[in-house]
Amino acid sequence: MPRPQADAGMTLIEVVVALLVFAIIASGIVAGMTTIARMTSDDRSRVVAANLAAEQTDLARAIGDPFKVTTATTTQSFPTPDGATRAFTIKRSISWVSSSGADISCGSGTNLFFLRVHVLVTWDGELPTTAPVQTDTVLAPAGRITDPTSGTIAVSVVGSDGLPMAGVSVSIVPTSGGSSLASQPDPTNVDGCTYETKVAPGTYAVTIGKSGYIDVNQNTAPSKPVVVTVGTTQSVSFQYDRGATFPVVYANTYTPAGQAMAAHLPTDLDTTFINSTAGLYITHSPAASILLHPFSTGYTAVAGVLGTSSAKTTCAAVDPAGWSAAKVSGTDLAAGQRGGAVAAAPGATAADLDVPMGVVWVKASAAGYLKAVQSNASPLKGQPDCKVPSTYVFGNVLKNGTVAVALPYGTWTLYSGSTAAAQVTPIVGANLSSPTNALPNNVSGAGVVTLDPRAAG
Repeated sequence: MPRPQADAGMTLIEVVVALLVFAIIASGIVAGMTTIARMTSDDRSRVVAANLAAEQTDLARAIGDPFKVTTATTTQSFPTPDGATRAFTIKRSISWVSSSGADISCGSGTNLFFLRVHVLVTWDGELPTTAPVQTDTVLAPAGRITDPTSGTIAVSVVGSDGLPMAGVSVSIVPTSGGSSLASQPDPTNVDGCTYETKVAPGTYAVTIGKSGYIDVNQNTAPSKPVVVTVGTTQSVSFQYDRGATFPVVYANTYTPAGQAMAAHLPTDLDTTFINSTAGLYITHSPAASILLHPFSTGYTAVAGVLGTSSAKTTCAAVDPAGWSAAKVSGTDLAAGQRGGAVAAAPGATAADLDVPMGVVWVKASAAGYLKAVQSNASPLKGQPDCKVPSTYVFGNVLKNGTVAVALPYGTWTLYSGSTAAAQVTPIVGANLSSPTNALPNNVSGAGVVTLDPRAAG
């Protein structure tokens, strides 16, 4: 008899392996087809982007006046073959080109030669390996800024962050020679620029303004001179931004021991506001708040005239930070310190800006007027020099009793009088004391008081 044959067929393992091989092959095919579809779609989008870039370039050329071409970003959407829509972002940026070929801003101070217009187009779903579409063109200003009988003034305004500031009004007025303009230039555009062409040769004052704005020199309507010559462009640049409000607190560290009396301030008190970038800014009467340019580095403040705008020191003694550590009358005094720097964003209100001051208690037997005269006499060890002393008046603040008055740091002699014009009588040392001094003996019998910012330590 013939022997029975074994059943022929595939085992379960063989089936699973076959299915796995088929899945791998199918996945590759699907991935390839998907990539081809995406690349095809991306190619179609690139064609649309190229047309949009060319259209934007033609539009810039059609404007004609290069001074009217500005930075702009727009979005357009178009249907796709699958019934969806695809958004395209068109970014137009500009820069002036100097005669040497370098890209410059309108406020560079270099003659403007050509305007370079750069267009960049991107789209939704753009493949990572696909570069955006970019085009460049240049616009020649022709006779607008190269007129052989006149010149051009270009004005540039940036904010505290260095970015263009739009919507700032500009006024150009002749100050020597030249001639009045038929009309003033437009406010600054989105690039922070505005221009005036066909300007007769001469000297002009360029002034800018916008409500609530202030420049680096704390001017609300800053002005700069410019000399126009034929066939050239003269550039004027400003840093100008919304002013920040700084509440000012004088003698904040003064805490009378057991007495509830506020310290009077001189009516003509100088205050020096200090910024590491702009230097010094001095006001000449105390105020509850002040509008300042919003430097990110902030401000510290000192009562009195620390120096001039050129940073030449006039009375270093008013600055607490100028007092060095020393041993006075057997007591170690630590170096003096200013209040901390305070900053605020454009248009915002800052935290309190402390102005440290010394306080004197003045005892009088009758009402009257008070005056304080600063001097450089008999300085304490570690006390800075005071080359240009100040004089301050308080008005009719004296009374039959004790009053507190605040003064910048340094050495002072106080005078009283029955009228504002008769403040000539020195107040004796027995009627003066300073609760803010670490040492109680900084008052002489002749009524000379030294206000020392240093703490014992």
